[in-house]
Formats: sequence, C-alpha cells, structure tokens
Amino acid sequence: MFLLKLVVRSVAIDVASWLALIVTSAILAVTVTLDIGLVVVGARTSGEAQQAFVAFGCVALGFCVLVGLLSLMMVIRVCLGLQRRSVGLWQLAGVLPRTVFVVLLGEVLLVGLLSSLLGALVAGLAWFPFARLISSSGLPSNDVLAQPLIPLALWIGAGSTGVICVLGGLLPARRIARGDVLEAVRGDGQTSRSGFSLRKRILRAVLSVAIIAGTAALYIAIGHAQPLISKRAVGDFMTVYAGMGMLVCLVVACCATPLIRGLLALIGLGSDRLGTPWFLAVREASSHPDLTRGLIMPIGLAGGAVGVMMAWIDKLSSVLSGSGETVSAPPKQMAVLFGGAVIIGCVAASSVVFATMRSRGRDAAVLIAGGGTSGLVWMKVTCETVIYLALSLVVAYAIVWINELAIDHAFTSGPLPSAPFTLPGWQAAGIVVFGMLFVVVMLAAITAGITHRQVIDVVLNER
Repeated sequence: MFLLKLVVRSVAIDVASWLALIVTSAILAVTVTLDIGLVVVGARTSGEAQQAFVAFGCVALGFCVLVGLLSLMMVIRVCLGLQRRSVGLWQLAGVLPRTVFVVLLGEVLLVGLLSSLLGALVAGLAWFPFARLISSSGLPSNDVLAQPLIPLALWIGAGSTGVICVLGGLLPARRIARGDVLEAVRGDGQTSRSGFSLRKRILRAVLSVAIIAGTAALYIAIGHAQPLISKRAVGDFMTVYAGMGMLVCLVVACCATPLIRGLLALIGLGSDRLGTPWFLAVREASSHPDLTRGLIMPIGLAGGAVGVMMAWIDKLSSVLSGSGETVSAPPKQMAVLFGGAVIIGCVAASSVVFATMRSRGRDAAVLIAGGGTSGLVWMKVTCETVIYLALSLVVAYAIVWINELAIDHAFTSGPLPSAPFTLPGWQAAGIVVFGMLFVVVMLAAITAGITHRQVIDVVLNER
C-alpha cells in the first residue's frame, strides 16, 4: 500500500512529464487499433477488397509500429530521466535502489494503463470517421466498414501499447535506480551516461553492429538475385524497396546517439563567434543530448519513412512506365498509409517539449535573472528551432538517401539492370516542417509564459 501511494503521489507531482507520455502512448494505441481494425475488415471480406484492405492495413500498421515504437521508447526514457532528482532525494532519505526500481516501474505501469484505456476509448469513437475516410479513398467499398470496431482490435491495440510502455521502462528505470545519488541530486533531471555499465555498452554496440551488418547483407543478397523479366514479378519484387527502407530507419535509430552527438559537435564549431543567442542554443541542445534526440528523432523517422515510401512509388512508376501500367498515389490513400506514423512522430516530439516545460522555464528564468532580456530568450528559442529543424532534416534524408543509393546499386547489379536512379522528393522535408510546427508552438507557449512571470519567484520556487 505504501508503494502504491508513493507511485500515485510521484505521478501527481510530476504530472506534466507523465501527461506527455500518456498522450503519446494513447495516440499510438489509437493509430495501431485503427490499422488493426482495417486488417480485420480485410480478413472478413474476400476477393479484391480483402487483398486491398489487408495490404493497406499491414503497411500502415508497419509504419505505426516502427515509428511509434521507437518514438515511444524515447519519450519513456526522457520522462523517466526527469525523475532522477526525485529518485536521488528518495535514496538520500533511505529508500533502497530495489524499491526505487519498483516505484518507477509502477509509475510507468500506471501511466501505461491510463493511456491504454484512453486509447481504446478514442479508437472506438474514431472508427466510423476513419471508415468513412477509407470508403472515400478509392479502395473497394465494403459493408463491413459500416460495422463497429470489433473488441479484439481494441484489446490488441490498447494492450500492446500498455505492454510496450512497461517493457520500455524496464531498462531506464533500472539504470536510474542504480545511478549516482549525489550526481542525481545536483543534476537537472537528465539521464547520465554513467548509468551504463561497460557490459551494457558492449551489448548495445554489438546489437547495433548486428543490425547494420544484417541490413547490409540483405542489400548484397538483393544484388545477387537473377534478372526479372515479367512486369508482375518486377512489381512484386520491388516491394523490398519499402521493406529495406524500414530497416534503414531502424539502423538510424540504433545509431541515434553517436549521430546526434556528432552533428551537435559539428554545429557547435565556432558557435561562440555567431552571437550569444546561437551560442546559448547550441549549448542547450548539446548539454541535453537525450532530450535533443527524443525531440528530433520521432520527426526525422516519420519524415524518412514517408520519403522512402514516396521514393518507392516514384521508382515503381519509372520501372513500369514502359509497360503501359501506371502507379498512382491518391491523397486519401497516402493519408491512410502515412497519417498514423506522422501523427505519432509529431505528438512524440511535442510531448518531449511539454515534459521538459518546467526545466526550460527555469533555464529561461535564470537567463533573465542573470541580466538577459526577453528578446535574448526569444532569439535563443529561434536558434534552437533552426538547430532542431536542421537535425531532423539530416535524419530524414539520411534514411532516404542511404536506402536509395544502396537499393539502386543492388537493383542494377542483379534483378533490375535498367532501374533508374530516383532523386529524393520534397515529401520528407514537408513532414519534418509540419512536425516542427508543433514543436515551435510548444516552445513559443513556454517562452511566452516565462517572460510574463516573475523570474525571481520561478528560480526560488525550484525544488
């Protein structure tokens, strides 16, 4: 009973960070549930409608699971990292690391349960508008879409999201519970690299290398395939383009930490000569690498995934253009395929900003109390936005370019010698800009709030 009270009280105290996780996981539950419902509709039909619904549902579900899973893991890590100072105070008061781990995991379990219930409720209400979108998208019409969403889809969608929350919180909770107490109390709630043991770092490195090597081996295997003659065989074989693009998304996510740190180091070169706002913005992004990664990676992954899919459609159109066949991409069908992943990425990035609202407000208050002006704070936020936008674009187009260069070499070496090289389009940049608009709104709201408050009170009231 004591632990339950401690869990509930801790969630209530840091409600802003946990609310960010609730919203992100609830959105993931909604999108996954709706896509599962589309697959179920296909399973309950036959013929052309079955093939269309199952194919669309599976592709959309794959997008949501990939982008949503990686984004949710990052949000969980950020939210738990914000508890480090509270955990340090508990341990100074005599709470054992094992108890701390149980409490942190209990918090994630409580938040996962709430978000799953909320996601199931919203998914049930959103099914009929979603079904109307499907009916008007150009897919085969079917009476099954007019029926309510079956309970099995609700259970699978909501339940899987809750399980992901708990599993995603295991390692961060264990790491925080075993972290340095004094460092946690003195720190600002960020995850420390000291929480990683040498063995875990080696395991993470080995896993990342294995994923990269496996992806490279698949590209090599594609390059050794026999040339294809039948247009139908070509169309079926080219589905590997999208599949390999999803694997590249996973590879980039595995390399997120060194990639972000390297890019930040590159941006920081000569930052002191570009003015105070730019210098402060670079320091803000560099000193909180976990938060920076959690903010830009969801948007970058969503943009990269959409860019890969659009490049696949363009390449397929180019390959089949000589056979009289056409490949179209109706807007509503693209919304069904990409909408869930894009929404999850945008919400996850915005949730990271919302979760760190208190620490951002404190940093701005300290800057103003130290002699800075409100204009300096706004200019710093503007420079931060430019940095986040640039990093997100690099991540998105790294995914698109890596996949296009590798798959083009594989195609022309074996199965499709005449496959043309496809230049990445504007779609990935459009998704990144769209996602950054949510981040800009959140940053502007936080900045406006702090510049209209008594900054001395904000600094003194910090615990």
